[in-house]
Amino acid sequence: MISKVFWWLYVVYLSAKWMFRQNLGNIVIYQGRRWYINNGTAPGVWDLLAPRTEAITTKRRKSIHAPRKECKLVKSPSNILCSFRSGYHFYMTSWFRIWYNEGIKPWMRGCRIWGNH
Repeated sequence: MISKVFWWLYVVYLSAKWMFRQNLGNIVIYQGRRWYINNGTAPGVWDLLAPRTEAITTKRRKSIHAPRKECKLVKSPSNILCSFRSGYHFYMTSWFRIWYNEGIKPWMRGCRIWGNH
């Protein structure tokens, strides 16, 4: 049986592959403005939320739907860390125990979990 340290290091490796991908909580540029990614349940679309600074004047933050391909990730330390944490949380809560107990099964290779998209 492979050790927990091995699988934890594997999770850290996969999480690092998420660092330059768009994830929930990231700041992106869409149509020349900064937005937060609030939700991503619809395929190919992000639900974006205006920054808090804009809510001061409107009392409510503006929310829009935007095509994912038209959103550009702001490359900042906070965004990179946010993306890493998203990946780490995903793998540790969904896959770590399975991999530790059973290893990676052939059917898992077909899942979109490997950070390649």
